[in-house]
Amino acid sequence: MSKLAFVKISNETKVGSLTVIAITVLIIGYNFLKGKDLFTNTVDYYAKYENINGIKVSNAILYNGFNVGKVTALDLNEKGEVIATLTLQPNIKIPIHSIAKIASQDLLGAKAIVLLFSDARTYHQEGDTLLAEVEMSLSESVNTQVLPVKAKAEKLLGTMDSILITVQTILNPNFRNNIDESFSSIKRSIETLEKTATRIDTLVKFQSARFANITSNIESITSNLKNNNQKITDILTNLNQISDSVAKVNFIQTIDNANRAIAQVASITEKINNGQGTLGQLVNDEQLYNNINQTAADLDKLMVDLRLNPKRYVHLSFFGSKNKKYKEPSDSSEIRKAKK
Repeated sequence: MSKLAFVKISNETKVGSLTVIAITVLIIGYNFLKGKDLFTNTVDYYAKYENINGIKVSNAILYNGFNVGKVTALDLNEKGEVIATLTLQPNIKIPIHSIAKIASQDLLGAKAIVLLFSDARTYHQEGDTLLAEVEMSLSESVNTQVLPVKAKAEKLLGTMDSILITVQTILNPNFRNNIDESFSSIKRSIETLEKTATRIDTLVKFQSARFANITSNIESITSNLKNNNQKITDILTNLNQISDSVAKVNFIQTIDNANRAIAQVASITEKINNGQGTLGQLVNDEQLYNNINQTAADLDKLMVDLRLNPKRYVHLSFFGSKNKKYKEPSDSSEIRKAKK
């Protein structure tokens, strides 16, 4: 009966069945190579990197060294950033603020994403984007440590170069001659100082007695000043008092003289204003002023007449000559001519 059932299956059915089986195996194998397990439930998260630093699809995702998932996709966004799809086991709960860090697994350069969990009590949901970091590569780490050493080595080489230049300068014959001359000059200076010190020592030795007498005299003078300090203070106090008294007396006397002079001037002015005395009457009496003017005018006329008619006032007759008739000036013009 079974043989008959098998015979009834057509070749087309066999080919179709094989094709389906082959496609299924191909899909399963492809997903397996991509790190996806079709027979296991998984949870996807995402991480955004500027540089994935060698991460590839199917690289492991580690937590405390344990493989908890795989990288199942790498995509570029419009900003040029790489979006990594992290497929994890469903029992892995990732706290908020945890970090997905790209790190090296070994010295050969194998890469993995290491999950660094935070201490938060809340957890990410499926499809969330985790914080991302990239561990420094071995070459970068070496460069970081080597660069300071390189800078120090370059500085050391520069210092050694300066030292070699200095040594070459010292080995130069001209420089050696200059050094010899400098040492000779220093030697001569030291010898001169020794001679000077010897002379000073001799001078002090012979003049020590005079120095002692001078010191004794100075000490005697200072002792006398100290003993007579109070007397000197009293003398200075007396001189100060005398000078103050003289200054006060002269000042008071000057003020008194000035007051008396002002009082006298005020008295004279008051008398003049009241018409007392000659100057007061002259200033205040208008009639006296007019009389003086009139007297002056008459005296002027008299002098003019005396010049015009001298014989009227002086008679000198030797021959009995007759007196000329008196001629009185007619106007002031004749008086002015007579004055001239």
